Amino acid sequence: MAYCVRADIEAQYGSENVAKWADLNSNEDAGEITARITQAILEADNEIDSRLRLGPYEIPFTDTIPTGIISLSAMYAGIWLYSSRGVIDYTPKGAAQDQLSYQRKEFDRRIRDILAGRYQPADMPSVHTTFPTIYEETS
Repeated sequence: MAYCVRADIEAQYGSENVAKWADLNSNEDAGEITARITQAILEADNEIDSRLRLGPYEIPFTDTIPTGIISLSAMYAGIWLYSSRGVIDYTPKGAAQDQLSYQRKEFDRRIRDILAGRYQPADMPSVHTTFPTIYEETS
């Protein structure tokens, strides 16, 4: 069961953005766009499962997907779609950076917080009593 659906990604990034980011060939082929969005959802779910596997939750999530996981999956799927276009933007200071850098950092922060037990969405029941040691990224 996928953690999010296309509508979740579109609610976060806008339907026009999602369709544009998913249209790698810029030919507006609805079938190709849908396939690319489906792949983005798969990539997001795999990333979440891989990163949370050693955490306090039984992975993969099955029956009911916690809202926090739906949001993270949609966030990562949008990041993946945007990144796959190879888009590089420029900040006012001229540094090359894409517009979703903040979302990438936020996704990573939320995953680290879940793993460390600092954040537990209300509808995400814990199944383990211990949390792994999470080392903060220094940059």
